[in-house]
Parts: sequence; C-alpha cells; structure tokens
Amino acid sequence: SLFYGDAGVSIKDFINSFHDEYINNVLYEIRIPRVLAAIIVGAGSALSGLLLQIIIKNPLASPGTLGIDNASVFGANLALIILPSLGLNFNYLTSFTSFIFAIITQFIFLYIIRYKSHKPFIIILLGVAISSIYHAGTMLMQTYAEDNTLASAIFWSFGDLGRINYNEILIIANILLFSLIFLSYHLWDLNCLYLGNIDAISLGVNVKNIYAACIIISCLNTSVVVSFVGLIGFIGLISPQISRMIISVRLQYYLPVTCLIGSNILLLADILARGLTSTTIPVGIITSFFGAPVIIYLLVKEVEL
Repeated sequence: SLFYGDAGVSIKDFINSFHDEYINNVLYEIRIPRVLAAIIVGAGSALSGLLLQIIIKNPLASPGTLGIDNASVFGANLALIILPSLGLNFNYLTSFTSFIFAIITQFIFLYIIRYKSHKPFIIILLGVAISSIYHAGTMLMQTYAEDNTLASAIFWSFGDLGRINYNEILIIANILLFSLIFLSYHLWDLNCLYLGNIDAISLGVNVKNIYAACIIISCLNTSVVVSFVGLIGFIGLISPQISRMIISVRLQYYLPVTCLIGSNILLLADILARGLTSTTIPVGIITSFFGAPVIIYLLVKEVEL
C-alpha cells in the first residue's frame, strides 16, 4: 500500500526520499498517513465490532448493523451544520457529538433487546430502523446546509483515508492503545462472558461494569474514526468472523488477531480504492461493496441453524 499509487515509488525511492522533494512529499504527506490510518482505523473498527459481538452475544452485531455508524455520522453533521449557527464551535466538536450520539444509541439498543429478543433478525431489523432514522436526519440537515459546509458534511457519509493528518492519527492511535491496555487487564472477565451472564457473575465478574466499559470503548473508537475519516462500514462485522475461522475465541489470541485482520482488510480495501479506476474511490465504498455479501451469508447461515 505504501508503494502503490499513481506516483510510482520503489523501495529505493523510499530509502532516498530525503534527497527527492517530490518523493518525500508523496510518501510523508500522502502515503504514510494513509497507510497508518488504514492500520489504526482498521484495528479500531474491528475491535469495536468484536466487543459488541461479545456483549450482545450475536455474530451479526457491529457498529454498522446496530446503527452506531449512522448515529456518529449524524452527530458529525450536526456539529458541522447546525451547532456553529448556534454559537457552538470548538476543536474536536465533531468527535464529541459523534461519541454522544453513538453511546446514546448503543444504550437504547441494549435496553430494547434486553426486554425483547436476541434473535439475529430482530437485531438486524432494529439496526436498520435506527440507521434509517439517523440517515433521514442527516439528509434533512444536508438539504438546508449552506454550500460551504455541504461538501464537508457529505464527506462524513463516505469513508476516505486521504484527508486525515498526523495529529488525528495520533488521537485514534492513543484511544486504540488505551482500549487494548484496558482490555488486556480484563481478558479473564471477557472470556467468562462467553459462558453466559449467570456463570460469569458466579465467577465473580462484575458484568454491568464490563458491559459499560465495552460499550464506551466501542463507541469511542467508532465515533473518533467517523469524525476523522468518515463512515467505513463492515470492518467490525467481517474481522471477528474471519478471526473466528482461523483461531480459538480465547481473547488473548482472538482479540489481537481480529485487530490485525481489520488492519489488513482496510489496507487491501485502500489498495483497491486507488487501483480500480483512474480516480481514487472512497475506501468506505469498497468495504461496503464487499461487506454486504458477508452479512447476507451470515443471515442465511443463522437461518439454517
């Protein structure tokens, strides 16, 4: 991914990049930020999906299928279009509003399924309903947006790794690192959740606290990704499924492998986004194009079971 693109860059060019201003700009201003973003965003998205699948105990759970992605996009558009006109405008406002709407949506979702059903079709239908509401609200705001803010607002509907900068990469990386460190201290608790809530409680696990922590971590990673690079769907759904096929679900192995798979999927999607046509396609379109068949396969598989 680092050496692939319109401007041909070889390993030799990379080594001699400090002596060539053009190659230096291509690598350090375009390629390296893009590759770093793909690695970190892919890992964070995969982690979010994995945590949701653990606490909801459903392989179809992900930020996309539960409506969290669209909630974050709605929050970002609110920060771009509505809030500045009300005098609210500060650094990382889009990240803040994205997180607020993501976490509110997640708690509403969990409250509903807690008293209704955990069946896969109910999960998907509820996620579709929530996504539709937020999508309609986003489109309504964009309809009345001024031209100078409309282009920025529409960006949040497409995942694009080309606009992220090093500061934003560092923020996402720090949140991901904090999440992984926290989870590494609670691997035993998370493994116990696979036995069921009753068994986990009997083993001394504070299920409510673990659930709350997983929700916050998942929503935080999702919202910061959406606020900086836009909507990149299906990474959180696909990565845990692939990881489950090649390794056990013991989280000391399952968690890092899932994150690595998420990074590699997004790197591959980024290569396709730059190579399929003469112009760069937003990477979110690529992940959605290939991710949609996966969710169809999983639904059919659940029906057969």
